[in-house]
Amino acid sequence: MQLVASLGRLIAPASVLDLGCGLGYSTLWLASIVQPGGRVIGIDDDPVHISEATSIARELGYADRVEYRCGRVTDVLGTIDQPVDMIHDDAWFAATPAHLDAMVGLIRPGGLLTMVNWFLLVDAITGSPRNDWESFAGEDWAAATTRYAQELAARSDLHVTWLESPPIAFATRR
Repeated sequence: MQLVASLGRLIAPASVLDLGCGLGYSTLWLASIVQPGGRVIGIDDDPVHISEATSIARELGYADRVEYRCGRVTDVLGTIDQPVDMIHDDAWFAATPAHLDAMVGLIRPGGLLTMVNWFLLVDAITGSPRNDWESFAGEDWAAATTRYAQELAARSDLHVTWLESPPIAFATRR
């Protein structure tokens, strides 16, 4: 998240979405870079995570710039009515997420998309999985991850770059 936050600082975001925020670790990193008066919205489908994340943000003094919403990412994205400067997507795993088009549609031109979990792509390319991904993502995990990477690369509305170490992708909205 330190790398994600460093890249985010380059665009000086005022509005950020954190998809699949869990207990809010990444949300707090993003809150540390948001412009004065800005807002980070963390989204997760686990109400326990949302409750804990809200308490943590309050305890650490981030309640003025962090909001958490509970629900499926696709559903919650449908409630966002303004373009955002940055989205951090940690809500997908090994396949094209159902929220892809809604997510990209919310990023303002020149905005930043960061995506983690690309260690699966590294593992698929090298043929040396560092984990039993079949048990998490199904038998087709390598092909599904590769298809998602190819789909992202082919989009005319994004310019995508992947890093192998750390295995993360960044995209700017055209």
